[in-house]
Order: sequence, then C-alpha cells, then structure tokens
Amino acid sequence: MNLGIFFELLWLDLFPAGTVIPPHALFALTASLTVLASLDEPNMRLTTLVLVASFPLASLGAWVEHAYRIRQNLNFTALLVWSRRKSASVSPQTPLILRALGEQFTICGGIFVLCASALLALTRVLGPWIAEGVQPEWFMLWVGASIGSILALRIRTAHAVGAASLILGILIGL
Repeated sequence: MNLGIFFELLWLDLFPAGTVIPPHALFALTASLTVLASLDEPNMRLTTLVLVASFPLASLGAWVEHAYRIRQNLNFTALLVWSRRKSASVSPQTPLILRALGEQFTICGGIFVLCASALLALTRVLGPWIAEGVQPEWFMLWVGASIGSILALRIRTAHAVGAASLILGILIGL
C-alpha cells in the first residue's frame, strides 16, 4: 500500500485528458512489488533504490501504449473498410478484438518480464553496497512524492511554498 501511495502522489499532476498518456504508475508499481517480493528481507534503502530505478518504467509503459495505439490504427482502418461494404455478412470485430488483446498481453507481458528481471538484477548487484546506513522512512518518501500534488495546484505561490518547505526540511534534517 505504501508503494501505491508513493506513485499516486508522484504522478497526481498528470492525468489522462485528450490524447495525453500519463506515465504508467501501475507498470512501475507492479515492477517494484515484483522485485521487492523477490528479495530476501528488503530494507528501506533497497526499497528506495527500487522505487527510483522503476521511474523510467512508468514512462516506458506510456511510450509502449502510445506505439500500440498507433499500431491499432491499422485495425481501425480495416474495421472502417468492413463497415462501409454493404455486402459483408461476417463481422471482423471478434477476430480484431481477440488479436488486439493477444498482442497487448504479449507485448506488455514481455516488456514487463524483461524490465522486472533487469531491475531485480540491478538490485541484487547494488544491494549489498547500498543496504547499510541510515534507513529512510515511508513518510520521507511520501513527502518527496507529494511534489506531484503540489504541481497539480497550478498556482505559482504553492510551488514556491512547496520548494521553500522542501529546502527548509532538508536543512533541518542535516
């Protein structure tokens, strides 16, 4: 649940409106959960490493969805051609839908397995060097991720107050 809260706060500012495809927080969250479940006793430093390393996966997920939408334009064209023919009696909808679902599952599943495996390998290699030291707490990660909620306000004063609070918090913590 803590990971989900983190990603929701982080990308709160980005929502799907029109043709905008926001980062896939679910892709990064699922990869993070998979990697953390595969580790023996992950501490908060490893959890932070996994969270930071999974940021690019959210953007990758959005890019894959965008590329797949472009790919689906071909199927849409085929469906339009079918609907404009008066003599067509067999509907291509079911094969098109099944093919699209199969492609989506194969592409996204394959990319997920590759990315989660790479993230797990990175964590296992860097884990022994990073695991020791001061352990961050969840509230520290939530505060860092709450920049998304501050950006969602769209008010410059809120941005300035948020930045000043963050700097003050860092200075007090030192």
